[in-house]
Amino acid sequence: MPALDCEVVKICTVDGRFSVETSLTDIEAANKCLERTDYTPRDAEFARSLANKVKQDGVRSINQKVWLHIMALKEYTPAQTVHVGDFQGLIKLFQTALHYDQTQGRQGRKARSPKITLETPSGYVVALKTASELSRNAGMIYVTSGEGTYLGKIDRSGDLHKTSQDLPQEAMDLLAEFSRSPQEVAEQYGAKTGKCCFCARHLQDEKGDAGSQRGSSVEQGYGLVCARRYGLYHTNLTGAEKIAVANRQ
Repeated sequence: MPALDCEVVKICTVDGRFSVETSLTDIEAANKCLERTDYTPRDAEFARSLANKVKQDGVRSINQKVWLHIMALKEYTPAQTVHVGDFQGLIKLFQTALHYDQTQGRQGRKARSPKITLETPSGYVVALKTASELSRNAGMIYVTSGEGTYLGKIDRSGDLHKTSQDLPQEAMDLLAEFSRSPQEVAEQYGAKTGKCCFCARHLQDEKGDAGSQRGSSVEQGYGLVCARRYGLYHTNLTGAEKIAVANRQ
């Protein structure tokens, strides 16, 4: 396939659904994809994988070529730093979970990255998860929709950087409330959905010896294991654990 010259040309996918006007050569587009630092996490993975394949094997199809140039030239709405509350409590919650995984997690089993799902009174679902330790956003928390669409991030200082108009005010207010009072918001989510907001499992009562009831995670609104992981109160914590939780608050 001939390389693009310096003039602007329009290239389209085979089905005509996607197109881009570009003056870059394929190698220039690939290099641009690898050099950019403003991609969303999902776009970064796609663009860099595509660029690496093109640099290694060359362009293999017109569709690949189009998407290479689309990703190289893609523009984003500048991020907005939104102050709707102090998110330090939320940062601390994730740090507690990560510390628990490192010190008390099951040996020989890799713990799942902390992820929290919340829901506004109107039913809008918002999810929180930690950025990879290997990414440039290590230590930050990604904010996504229930479907996984990237909406922004919370930095190490506790500021929310909103990159999408799809994050409604009520969701931002909920995040601020959760940062202030995680136990109360988690209880509300559990009561509304019947699931734990920390692990997404259906809530059920713990059992003691011989199947006797030890207390109700259904009533608490989240599970005992998750309470320990995130440093929250639960009726079934030991006395020492309850004291430790009180001292952290």
